Amino acid sequence: MELKYVVLMKEHGLKVSDLPEDAQLGIEAILNIQKAIRLTENQGKKVSDKVHKKVAANDKWVVAEINDFVTKKTTQTTPLPNPAAAVIADIKTEPVVNTTATPAVATTTTAATTVVATEPVKTDADEPKPDARGQRADKELEALLKEGKNKLTLEELEKSAKNSYDMIFDGYKDGEENGFETTYYRVVETEKKVFTISKI
Repeated sequence: MELKYVVLMKEHGLKVSDLPEDAQLGIEAILNIQKAIRLTENQGKKVSDKVHKKVAANDKWVVAEINDFVTKKTTQTTPLPNPAAAVIADIKTEPVVNTTATPAVATTTTAATTVVATEPVKTDADEPKPDARGQRADKELEALLKEGKNKLTLEELEKSAKNSYDMIFDGYKDGEENGFETTYYRVVETEKKVFTISKI
């Protein structure tokens, strides 16, 4: 289900970079929580409804911030109800229900066994191999450029190029040079949370 703040931004033709800092920080918190939820679900676990309600509460808060910005009023005076760090800590500590019948077991190669020592075992469907991930990103970026889209926000990338979004988000750090390169394309953050795609 599309978040309400995303719908509101579309209605007013707004980008994240157009919004005031508080609204941007609220959106960043929501994206960080959603990332933690996806990572947990990729491990075959289910996140509680309580966590999803906290995302909805943050969404409602961001909507109020955007409405204040659009109407040039100040009705939103409370801080973000659920900071990302606190919700992510809840996700890591709360009891979770496994959604897979049996855990994946890596027995094929020595390299796979080495990975198991430091990370949870994941199936190929959960975590593509590096080569496959790069190839998927190439296809996504090629399609975007064919549509004439060479500049997108982080949110737009999440909707249009999920694999590319994950590659950026995995190593995203505020104030640093963010992006990645594949065999054929380069994606670079040219404005805060706005990325430009170019062919190498």
